[in-house]
Amino acid sequence: MVRLWVDTDIGTNVDDAVALLAAVAHPSVELVGVSTVGSDPERRAAAAVGLLAGAGVDLGSVTVVAGAEASGGDAADVVDAVPPSGAEALLAIGPLTNVAALTAAGVRPPELTVMGGALRPVEHRGEVRTVEHNFASDPEAAATVLSVPGAVIVPLDATVAARVDDRLLPKLVATAPVLEPMVQAWVAQWGEVVLHDPAALLLAAGDGTELARFERRRLRVEPDGRLIDGGQAASGMVHDVVTSLFGVAVVASVLALLADLKLA
Repeated sequence: MVRLWVDTDIGTNVDDAVALLAAVAHPSVELVGVSTVGSDPERRAAAAVGLLAGAGVDLGSVTVVAGAEASGGDAADVVDAVPPSGAEALLAIGPLTNVAALTAAGVRPPELTVMGGALRPVEHRGEVRTVEHNFASDPEAAATVLSVPGAVIVPLDATVAARVDDRLLPKLVATAPVLEPMVQAWVAQWGEVVLHDPAALLLAAGDGTELARFERRRLRVEPDGRLIDGGQAASGMVHDVVTSLFGVAVVASVLALLADLKLA
C-alpha cells in the first residue's frame, strides 16, 4: 500500500478525473492528498472535492489544497500541506509548478511519477506534437523537477496508446455516470478520450511490470518544454522512462477499478 499525493489540473481533461477515481479505487493506494495546478486552482480544488465526495471518500482523511497557477504561481500552501500527510509517493498529472516548489523546498515525496513530456514526435488531437502540454505550460518547473534523478516519466508518446475506443466509451460512462458531462464535452471538442493520467496512476501504484516497458534515460528539459534524451554522456539526470504502454490493458484495468467504486 502506497500513501499517494496527486497533483492535478482536474477540470480540463476528463482523464484527470478518471485518474483521481482510479486512485480512490486502487487496492494498493491510500490517497492522502490532492493539490491543484493551472488556471483557477480554487475551482479545480472544488471539482476534486466534489468528485471525491461523490466517490464516498471521507474528506477528513484526504487533504485537498488549491495550489499554484501554472508558470510562477504561489505553491506555498502545497509545500506546507504535503509533509504532514505522510505521502510516500507523488503523482504529477498537470503542469509541474507545484512539484517544482516541493522539489526546491526539499519536501518532495521520495517516489515521483510524472505524466508529461514527449520523447519523440507523436500525433495527438489531429496534429503532430513535439512538446507536451504539461511541460510546455511551465518549462522552468519541469526542468527543476527533472534536475533531481530517479523519477518515473510517462510521456505523451507512450500514453496515446491508452485510447478509449468508441465501443468502450459507453461503458466508461455507465461505470461512472458522474463523468458523463465531462466525457461528452471532451469528445465534442476533441473527438476521443485518452487515459494519459490514469495510465500514470497505475504505474505509480506499482502495476508497471504488467502494463509498460521502461528504459533508463538521461533527460533534460529545453526552455520551450521540449524533453531531450541526452544520452549517457550528455547533461541531464537519469530517470526511468516509459517507452511503450499496453493501452488495451490500461483501459481494461481502469474500467475494472471504476466498476469497483459503484459510482452513482
